[in-house]
Amino acid sequence: MTSSQISKETGQVYSAPDTGPVIPTTVIDTVNSQTSLDVTDQIRRFHELYGGSDNTDQKGLAASKSLNYARGASRQRASRINVGVIVHTLKFVGQIGLFGAENAYARVQLDVKHTIEGQVDSDGYTSATISYLSDPLLNTYYEAMVYPNLDLTTVNTYEPADITDKITPLFDPKVSVRVDNLKVGNIYIDDWLEVQLYTKTGEMWPYDEMYLSPKDFFFIGFHARNTRRLDYNVDCIIGEHYLPAAQVTDQALIAYSN
Repeated sequence: MTSSQISKETGQVYSAPDTGPVIPTTVIDTVNSQTSLDVTDQIRRFHELYGGSDNTDQKGLAASKSLNYARGASRQRASRINVGVIVHTLKFVGQIGLFGAENAYARVQLDVKHTIEGQVDSDGYTSATISYLSDPLLNTYYEAMVYPNLDLTTVNTYEPADITDKITPLFDPKVSVRVDNLKVGNIYIDDWLEVQLYTKTGEMWPYDEMYLSPKDFFFIGFHARNTRRLDYNVDCIIGEHYLPAAQVTDQALIAYSN
Protein backbone atom coordinates (compact mmCIF):
# COMPACT_ATOMS: atom_id res chain seq x y z
CA MET A 1 0.00 0.00 0.00
CA THR A 2 1.35 3.46 -0.97
CA SER A 3 0.42 7.09 -0.20
CA SER A 4 0.52 10.19 -2.48
CA GLN A 5 2.78 13.12 -1.61
CA ILE A 6 3.28 16.57 -3.26
CA SER A 7 6.72 18.11 -3.68
CA LYS A 8 6.89 21.60 -2.13
CA GLU A 9 9.43 22.73 -4.75
CA THR A 10 7.88 21.44 -8.04
CA GLY A 11 4.29 20.67 -7.03
CA GLN A 12 4.69 17.24 -8.59
CA VAL A 13 2.61 14.42 -7.16
CA TYR A 14 4.41 11.14 -6.54
CA SER A 15 3.75 7.94 -4.64
CA ALA A 16 5.84 6.84 -1.68
CA PRO A 17 5.68 3.48 0.10
CA ASP A 18 4.34 3.31 3.57
CA THR A 19 6.82 2.85 6.40
CA GLY A 20 5.44 -0.66 6.94
CA PRO A 21 3.87 -2.27 9.95
CA VAL A 22 5.13 -1.37 13.38
CA ILE A 23 7.16 -4.21 14.93
CA PRO A 24 5.59 -5.29 18.22
CA THR A 25 7.75 -4.68 21.27
CA THR A 26 7.40 -8.34 22.20
CA VAL A 27 9.21 -9.35 19.01
CA ILE A 28 11.99 -6.83 19.67
CA ASP A 29 12.40 -8.14 23.22
CA THR A 30 12.60 -11.70 21.92
CA VAL A 31 15.32 -10.81 19.38
CA ASN A 32 17.35 -8.94 21.99
CA SER A 33 17.12 -11.81 24.45
CA GLN A 34 18.32 -14.34 21.86
CA THR A 35 21.37 -12.26 20.85
CA SER A 36 22.59 -12.15 24.45
CA LEU A 37 22.22 -15.87 25.17
CA ASP A 38 24.97 -18.14 26.40
CA VAL A 39 26.58 -20.06 23.52
CA THR A 40 25.07 -23.35 24.64
CA ASP A 41 21.59 -21.79 24.83
CA GLN A 42 22.05 -20.25 21.36
CA ILE A 43 22.89 -23.64 19.91
CA ARG A 44 19.86 -25.18 21.61
CA ARG A 45 17.62 -22.37 20.29
CA PHE A 46 19.01 -22.87 16.78
CA HIS A 47 17.99 -26.54 16.87
CA GLU A 48 14.53 -25.62 18.17
CA LEU A 49 14.00 -23.30 15.19
CA TYR A 50 15.62 -25.28 12.38
CA GLY A 51 15.77 -28.84 13.68
CA GLY A 52 18.77 -31.16 13.46
CA SER A 53 21.22 -32.21 16.14
CA ASP A 54 24.73 -31.40 17.34
CA ASN A 55 27.85 -32.76 15.68
CA THR A 56 29.98 -34.33 18.40
CA ASP A 57 32.90 -35.37 16.20
CA GLN A 58 35.91 -34.06 18.15
CA LYS A 59 37.87 -33.05 15.06
CA GLY A 60 35.08 -30.82 13.75
CA LEU A 61 33.65 -29.14 16.84
CA ALA A 62 35.01 -25.68 16.01
CA ALA A 63 33.61 -25.73 12.47
CA SER A 64 30.20 -26.97 13.64
CA LYS A 65 30.09 -24.48 16.54
CA SER A 66 29.81 -27.33 19.02
CA LEU A 67 32.85 -26.69 21.22
CA ASN A 68 30.62 -27.24 24.22
CA TYR A 69 31.10 -30.97 23.47
CA ALA A 70 34.90 -30.77 23.50
CA ARG A 71 36.58 -33.00 26.07
CA GLY A 72 38.63 -30.96 28.54
CA ALA A 73 38.78 -27.81 26.42
CA SER A 74 39.32 -25.62 29.51
CA ARG A 75 40.65 -26.03 33.03
CA GLN A 76 37.13 -25.51 34.36
CA ARG A 77 35.95 -28.53 32.36
CA ALA A 78 39.17 -30.55 32.42
CA SER A 79 39.11 -34.34 32.10
CA ARG A 80 39.51 -35.80 35.59
CA ILE A 81 41.96 -38.58 36.46
CA ASN A 82 42.51 -40.10 39.91
CA VAL A 83 45.84 -41.63 40.97
CA GLY A 84 46.21 -43.57 44.23
CA VAL A 85 49.38 -45.64 43.70
CA ILE A 86 52.97 -45.00 42.68
CA VAL A 87 54.90 -45.48 40.46
CA HIS A 88 52.18 -44.75 37.88
CA THR A 89 52.45 -43.57 34.27
CA LEU A 90 49.60 -41.78 32.52
CA LYS A 91 49.70 -41.98 28.73
CA PHE A 92 48.03 -39.25 26.68
CA VAL A 93 47.49 -39.83 22.96
CA GLY A 94 45.17 -37.77 20.81
CA GLN A 95 44.70 -34.80 18.48
CA ILE A 96 43.86 -31.13 18.89
CA GLY A 97 43.60 -28.04 16.74
CA LEU A 98 42.24 -26.87 13.37
CA PHE A 99 38.51 -27.69 13.29
CA GLY A 100 38.57 -29.17 16.78
CA ALA A 101 39.34 -27.58 20.14
CA GLU A 102 42.77 -25.96 20.23
CA ASN A 103 43.33 -26.85 23.89
CA ALA A 104 42.89 -29.95 26.01
CA TYR A 105 43.30 -30.12 29.79
CA ALA A 106 43.52 -32.99 32.26
CA ARG A 107 43.12 -32.58 36.01
CA VAL A 108 45.10 -35.22 37.90
CA GLN A 109 43.93 -35.81 41.46
CA LEU A 110 46.51 -37.43 43.75
CA ASP A 111 45.56 -39.52 46.76
CA VAL A 112 48.67 -41.67 47.03
CA LYS A 113 48.46 -44.42 49.65
CA HIS A 114 50.10 -47.46 48.08
CA THR A 115 53.00 -48.50 45.88
CA ILE A 116 52.95 -50.99 43.04
CA GLU A 117 55.70 -52.96 41.39
CA GLY A 118 58.46 -50.61 40.31
CA GLN A 119 61.36 -48.64 41.72
CA VAL A 120 60.18 -46.04 44.23
CA ASP A 121 62.90 -43.82 45.63
CA SER A 122 61.71 -43.15 49.20
CA ASP A 123 63.90 -41.29 51.67
CA GLY A 124 67.05 -42.85 50.20
CA TYR A 125 65.59 -46.36 49.99
CA THR A 126 64.10 -48.22 47.04
CA SER A 127 61.21 -50.65 47.32
CA ALA A 128 61.94 -54.37 47.43
CA THR A 129 60.36 -56.88 45.10
CA ILE A 130 59.37 -60.14 46.79
CA SER A 131 58.87 -63.09 44.47
CA TYR A 132 57.09 -66.07 45.98
CA LEU A 133 58.83 -68.49 43.64
CA SER A 134 61.58 -71.08 44.00
CA ASP A 135 64.80 -69.44 42.80
CA PRO A 136 68.15 -71.20 42.41
CA LEU A 137 71.40 -70.17 44.12
CA LEU A 138 72.37 -66.70 42.91
CA ASN A 139 75.83 -65.21 43.61
CA THR A 140 76.23 -67.40 46.70
CA TYR A 141 72.84 -66.22 48.01
CA TYR A 142 70.06 -68.70 48.73
CA GLU A 143 66.39 -67.81 48.62
CA ALA A 144 64.96 -66.45 51.86
CA MET A 145 62.20 -68.06 53.85
CA VAL A 146 59.42 -65.80 55.08
CA TYR A 147 57.38 -66.92 58.11
CA PRO A 148 54.71 -64.26 58.70
CA ASN A 149 53.46 -65.88 61.94
CA LEU A 150 56.87 -66.50 63.55
CA ASP A 151 58.75 -64.17 65.91
CA LEU A 152 56.03 -61.57 66.24
CA THR A 153 57.96 -59.76 68.99
CA THR A 154 61.45 -58.27 69.17
CA VAL A 155 64.21 -60.91 69.17
CA ASN A 156 67.84 -59.92 69.90
CA THR A 157 67.01 -56.25 69.24
CA TYR A 158 65.49 -57.16 65.85
CA GLU A 159 61.88 -56.20 65.35
CA PRO A 160 59.55 -58.24 63.09
CA ALA A 161 59.32 -56.97 59.52
CA ASP A 162 56.18 -55.28 58.33
CA ILE A 163 55.61 -56.26 54.71
CA THR A 164 53.19 -53.78 53.19
CA ASP A 165 52.49 -51.86 50.02
CA LYS A 166 51.60 -48.69 51.89
CA ILE A 167 53.80 -45.65 51.39
CA THR A 168 56.25 -44.82 54.17
CA PRO A 169 55.02 -42.11 56.55
CA LEU A 170 57.35 -39.13 56.20
CA PHE A 171 57.49 -35.60 57.54
CA ASP A 172 56.16 -33.20 54.87
CA PRO A 173 56.24 -35.86 52.11
CA LYS A 174 56.43 -34.95 48.44
CA VAL A 175 55.65 -37.00 45.34
CA SER A 176 57.39 -36.29 42.04
CA VAL A 177 55.45 -35.55 38.85
CA ARG A 178 57.19 -35.42 35.48
CA VAL A 179 55.86 -34.94 31.95
CA ASP A 180 57.69 -36.45 29.01
CA ASN A 181 56.67 -35.26 25.55
CA LEU A 182 57.46 -38.32 23.44
CA LYS A 183 56.31 -36.50 20.28
CA VAL A 184 55.16 -38.21 17.09
CA GLY A 185 58.31 -37.92 14.98
CA ASN A 186 57.03 -35.21 12.63
CA ILE A 187 58.80 -31.87 13.12
CA TYR A 188 55.95 -30.01 11.40
CA ILE A 189 53.63 -31.27 14.15
CA ASP A 190 55.93 -31.59 17.16
CA ASP A 191 57.26 -28.01 16.88
CA TRP A 192 53.75 -26.57 17.12
CA LEU A 193 52.47 -28.60 20.07
CA GLU A 194 53.02 -27.33 23.60
CA VAL A 195 52.65 -29.45 26.72
CA GLN A 196 52.35 -27.48 29.95
CA LEU A 197 52.06 -28.30 33.64
CA TYR A 198 49.78 -26.12 35.78
CA THR A 199 49.48 -25.82 39.54
CA LYS A 200 46.18 -26.40 41.34
CA THR A 201 45.52 -22.65 41.15
CA GLY A 202 45.95 -22.64 37.38
CA GLU A 203 49.39 -21.03 37.30
CA MET A 204 51.74 -22.12 34.49
CA TRP A 205 54.60 -24.21 35.89
CA PRO A 206 57.96 -23.33 34.26
CA TYR A 207 59.41 -26.85 34.52
CA ASP A 208 58.61 -30.32 33.24
CA GLU A 209 58.78 -31.69 36.79
CA MET A 210 57.17 -30.74 40.10
CA TYR A 211 56.81 -32.12 43.62
CA LEU A 212 53.42 -32.24 45.29
CA SER A 213 51.90 -33.53 48.49
CA PRO A 214 50.56 -37.10 48.24
CA LYS A 215 47.04 -35.66 48.41
CA ASP A 216 46.90 -32.79 45.94
CA PHE A 217 46.09 -32.10 42.29
CA PHE A 218 47.54 -30.45 39.22
CA PHE A 219 46.69 -29.84 35.56
CA ILE A 220 48.30 -30.85 32.27
CA GLY A 221 47.55 -28.72 29.22
CA PHE A 222 47.96 -29.62 25.55
CA HIS A 223 48.00 -26.56 23.28
CA ALA A 224 47.98 -26.22 19.49
CA ARG A 225 50.10 -23.29 18.36
CA ASN A 226 49.31 -23.55 14.66
CA THR A 227 46.19 -23.81 12.49
CA ARG A 228 46.46 -27.50 11.75
CA ARG A 229 45.42 -30.81 13.26
CA LEU A 230 48.19 -31.79 15.69
CA ASP A 231 48.84 -35.23 17.18
CA TYR A 232 50.27 -35.58 20.68
CA ASN A 233 51.96 -38.43 22.52
CA VAL A 234 52.80 -37.59 26.13
CA ASP A 235 53.65 -39.55 29.27
CA CYS A 236 53.14 -38.27 32.81
CA ILE A 237 55.17 -40.25 35.36
CA ILE A 238 53.95 -39.94 38.94
CA GLY A 239 55.91 -41.13 41.98
CA GLU A 240 59.42 -41.77 40.67
CA HIS A 241 60.56 -40.07 43.86
CA TYR A 242 58.85 -39.97 47.23
CA LEU A 243 60.76 -38.15 49.95
CA PRO A 244 60.56 -35.36 52.55
CA ALA A 245 60.43 -31.83 51.17
CA ALA A 246 63.78 -31.02 52.82
CA GLN A 247 65.49 -33.69 50.69
CA VAL A 248 64.26 -32.42 47.32
CA THR A 249 67.46 -31.35 45.56
CA ASP A 250 65.93 -28.41 43.71
CA GLN A 251 63.54 -26.67 46.07
CA ALA A 252 62.15 -24.62 43.17
CA LEU A 253 60.40 -27.77 41.93
CA ILE A 254 58.14 -27.94 44.98
CA ALA A 255 54.61 -26.64 44.30
CA TYR A 256 53.36 -25.58 47.71
CA SER A 257 49.62 -25.65 48.31
CA ASN A 258 47.99 -22.35 49.18
